[in-house]
Amino acid sequence: MSYLALEFYIFVIIACLAYYAVGAIFKGRFQWCVLLAGSVFFYALVIRDAGSVAWLALPVAVSYAGGIAAHKYGERPRLKKIITAVSVILAAAPLITIKLNGTLFDLKTNPVAPIGLSFFTLQLIAYTADCGSGKIVPQKNPLKHLLFSTFFPYIIQGPIPRYEFMKDQLFGSHRYDSEKVMHGVQKIIFGFFLKYMIADKAAGFVSLVFDGDGSMVGSCIILAAVLYAFQLYTDFYSCTLICQGVALLFGIRLPENFGRPYLSLSIKDFWRRWHISLSTWLRDYIYIPLGGSRKGRARKYVNLIVTFLVSGFWHGNYLQFIVWGGVHAIYQMIGDCTHAVKEKAYEAAGVARDSMLYKSVKRLGTFILVTAAWILFRAKDLETGIRLIRDAFRYYNPWRIFGARFFELGMDYREFGLLGLSLLILGAVSRAQEKGVSLHERFREQHLIIRWAVYICAIVFIWVFGTYGFGFNAQDFIYGGF
Repeated sequence: MSYLALEFYIFVIIACLAYYAVGAIFKGRFQWCVLLAGSVFFYALVIRDAGSVAWLALPVAVSYAGGIAAHKYGERPRLKKIITAVSVILAAAPLITIKLNGTLFDLKTNPVAPIGLSFFTLQLIAYTADCGSGKIVPQKNPLKHLLFSTFFPYIIQGPIPRYEFMKDQLFGSHRYDSEKVMHGVQKIIFGFFLKYMIADKAAGFVSLVFDGDGSMVGSCIILAAVLYAFQLYTDFYSCTLICQGVALLFGIRLPENFGRPYLSLSIKDFWRRWHISLSTWLRDYIYIPLGGSRKGRARKYVNLIVTFLVSGFWHGNYLQFIVWGGVHAIYQMIGDCTHAVKEKAYEAAGVARDSMLYKSVKRLGTFILVTAAWILFRAKDLETGIRLIRDAFRYYNPWRIFGARFFELGMDYREFGLLGLSLLILGAVSRAQEKGVSLHERFREQHLIIRWAVYICAIVFIWVFGTYGFGFNAQDFIYGGF
């Protein structure tokens, strides 16, 4: 069952009705049981193979037992550390086994990974580690722990939640709140806009260049790389918005996962804004335990490299993902080494730090570096990625994208026009949010008739020009493959 399918929203409506009905009948108690039943039902529908249930059951069971055991032996630090370490290793074992199968070893089978394995593994590792460090008290009710592990709005693609953030929301009571529900509806509609009007529209041209026969060169590669940067962002962000919106229908707020990453002023800033739940996980459970920046610059750089290589491996065991992670580590090291020199250059040129020119130059430079790395990320393999970067400038012809034949390459002029308009809307929304404007609050101030007119117009526009416009079919969410 896809987050984009009509059946999913029928399921959500039924679950919401049951959720609030149980809350009214039992005075707020047992609502979490409805969420658990809905999550188990949802996961049973999306699971691809009965055997893959074991790959989910192991980290759930290990994190539950390991958390309780680590808490029980809290006064014996050495034993607690051993229990925590073993629990973390066992919780990570299914993900590592599936990632390395066919590379470092061969299981002689092709195990089917349960959907969302990469996401809930990190979630449960964090839970186990936090129990071991004493940050949280473990959940003793196995059914409540199962709900935390499998809550259906985030089980497929995150965000990767922390137990302390979710426990009161998941296990507490919620009365129907029309403002939260309408905020959730707004997020879902905007998520569909990003998915169908940007991500899926860009997919045609991007696939033609990246998956083609290598005949696309020069400006076509550059344009495809730029479009892929926005395709990946809007595809993943749209899924996050839909997850957040669905959770809000139950009165539950999920953590933010994006903070307008393409307005970043540096690569370091980019990783504060991109896939925030993963970035903070890597910081808290890899970078800081390794020593962070506390043990000198050389050790700091080693820790950065290890952290980003882990990030690359998490995305895939293919070489281009590992290199992609390494490239971002190099970006940060170079940025750190040259920061003082660059700031003095801006000062010598009379460019103030709070000026539009300063921010524009830094944002453009960051976007170019990020996009160049995305080419390696998107390519079929490392060799193809390097070839694409080389051919982007080796055969550069900027006028090719303005020729008549260009509009026969996966998208015609109408589709490019709609994509351009949609990107402008995204840019306007992002700039307003960057300035601290709450569009939700502004929208809530409008008359009910105006709000519903906007909802209806937005849905019709997406339906006509996105989902069913110009022959595009909905693509699977990109990060669902990780």
